[in-house]
Amino acid sequence: MLEDKFNVIYLVLLILICIIRKIYTRKFSDKKIKLGRGNVTEIIILSFIGLAMVAPLVFIFTSWLNFANYYLPQLIRWIGTIFFISACWFLWRSHADLGKGFTFLLGIKNKHVLVKEGVYKYIRHPIYTAHLVWALAQLLLIPNWIAGPSFLLFSIPLYLYRIPKEENMMIKQFGEEYKKYMKKTGRLLPKFR
Repeated sequence: MLEDKFNVIYLVLLILICIIRKIYTRKFSDKKIKLGRGNVTEIIILSFIGLAMVAPLVFIFTSWLNFANYYLPQLIRWIGTIFFISACWFLWRSHADLGKGFTFLLGIKNKHVLVKEGVYKYIRHPIYTAHLVWALAQLLLIPNWIAGPSFLLFSIPLYLYRIPKEENMMIKQFGEEYKKYMKKTGRLLPKFR
């Protein structure tokens, strides 16, 4: 289905997201993490997200999911393209601003500092925001009842599971400083006062 320009757009932007993530994962990977809370539940949820990210590739490169196809107007798919470009930018910006503080599984690195600049000045979890925008983009770009919503459906349980644990971990590490930061920022969207 590479004759569909939106499938090509999806693939190009997916590759860009993977490159961004790989650069920052490699650049800032650190095995010295304390207070880590990576466990079986988190790994299972992350595995399902991995499958949800493969579903669009199955849709694009095979006919296995054709039974679940539906029509999406081009305007909706262009909006999805804009969302996906925004997700790429936001993911890049979030990683660049977070720098050495990035970890794949929940954890605090040695000499971890609380980042409150850049996108973190407005949102506490902008990487999750970027992934949610990506999930919405996938829904708007992939006209298939399985591949389209898969990333969104499997991301939500991760965020419901991880964000409270992450915030508790940050409160334990940074105490009142993090609580004050929470009052000034939104969890996934900026706070409007």
